This record gives sequence, structure tokens and C-alpha cells, in this order.
Amino acid sequence: DNVAEPECLKGTVAKVTENALHLKNANIPESAAGTRELTVLLDKDTKYYDGTKRITREALQPDHIVLVYCRMAGKDRQAALVRIIGGKKL
Repeated sequence: DNVAEPECLKGTVAKVTENALHLKNANIPESAAGTRELTVLLDKDTKYYDGTKRITREALQPDHIVLVYCRMAGKDRQAALVRIIGGKKL
């Protein structure tokens, strides 16, 4: 099984649902397309942080700038960890 390094995306939260994080302005490392909208799957194992502090999924709000460490689950990206690094100050 190909266990790739987790990919790290940076983006702005557009919407959070129970099992998906919708990003806008997502920066995909290997993509030449620049930024785009992207959906990353969430599950019970996804961990959430604000800086170094553990938070709940409910604390994630639209316009938070986040780093999402994800791995591929089939054709989808599955988030292992979501970290808020900024936003909401505008």
C-alpha cells in the first residue's frame, strides 16, 4: 500500500459540515493550478487545533485560515489534522 507523506494544504474555511471541510483559496502543493475550492473529508479520527490548543470541529468557523494535513482516501482527501493559523480578524 502506498503510504504517501501526508499532504499539507493551506486554505480558508468556506463551510464545515459533519463529515467534510469545504475550503476556498486552497493552496495545493503539487498543483500548478494555483488556488481553488476543495473539499476534504472529516471523520472521528480527525484532530483539530487552534495553534497548539486542541479544539472541537464546532470551533472551526468560516473565514478561519487553516492548515489541513491530509492523506488520500481513494480519490478523496481525508483530513488527519486541521490547524487554525489565522483569520477571523477582518
